[in-house]
Amino acid sequence: MLEFIDISKKYKEEAWVLHQVSFSLQQGEVLSLAGESGVGKTTILNIISGGLAWDKGKVLVDGVYLTQPSERLLHTIDSVSIVYQDFKLDPYKTVYEHAAYPFRYLVEKEQQEATLDLLELLELGKLSDRKIKTLSGGQKQRLAIAGALGEDKPIILLDEPFSQLDHGMKERMLLNIKDYINQKGRSAIFVLHQPQDALSISDRIAVLHKGKMVQVGSPQDLYHSPVNAYVAALFGICNFIPTNKGVLVVRPEQISLGKSSQSKEKELAIIKRVVFKGGRYAVYLQAKHGIVVAETATDGHKVGEIVSLSYPKSKVKQLD
Repeated sequence: MLEFIDISKKYKEEAWVLHQVSFSLQQGEVLSLAGESGVGKTTILNIISGGLAWDKGKVLVDGVYLTQPSERLLHTIDSVSIVYQDFKLDPYKTVYEHAAYPFRYLVEKEQQEATLDLLELLELGKLSDRKIKTLSGGQKQRLAIAGALGEDKPIILLDEPFSQLDHGMKERMLLNIKDYINQKGRSAIFVLHQPQDALSISDRIAVLHKGKMVQVGSPQDLYHSPVNAYVAALFGICNFIPTNKGVLVVRPEQISLGKSSQSKEKELAIIKRVVFKGGRYAVYLQAKHGIVVAETATDGHKVGEIVSLSYPKSKVKQLD
């Protein structure tokens, strides 16, 4: 459906924002672009949506090579819709009017049903008569998503679509939008404010670093088998434990804590801090090689306590 082939892009005389970046998007797939700020994620979306030129490489959309914006009458692509960070909403329209616009060619009853269903999906049904200018930032963000979903184009691009939503709302929107995209058989590329959010919504994740693609794979692959420390750290806290053969990447939930008297073979550590995180506790420990973070559901660990550490060496990733 979409192929990004050795794309390179720079702005004026600056260094390459993108350098020989390649990836593909399959029909019905949700792909997330991950990486720190400034690695070129939004640049990729702007190229795919048709509004930004690139310097080298090719872009293939539905089997057709995309031409540069200067060679096209319109700087948009018929098969692509995009949700921008700045929303691009008409403040004087109502919520219903904005959401209904993509369905304007349907008969009235069908238009109303499609519009109301979409507003309910984004939890905006009770705000349908409100002027857009009266909405909060999070409500505007959800309405912008509604407009893009309603366009019913094969490819949807979403640039940090949940950055203004609280945690609970964001979790619901992640699941609702993923279900909607799957039901419609469409494809999507997300750029997410928090890379960890990509784990729950993506079929695959593509990680960029310094303008280059460093790893593409399933959420499970990137979380459990990162190619380097940069990728590992993107998706949550990691413990980097040195060994004779390199460095082990150990997630906090992989570490088990025991009583110091239970085993003389296990490494010992001193508890420095215990942080309550709802259903779990983050335990910060001073080990022989540095600070280690463990995560446990068990209460009762005390600062100053000496405990044993263990983790399944066969299930952790070793980096060279």
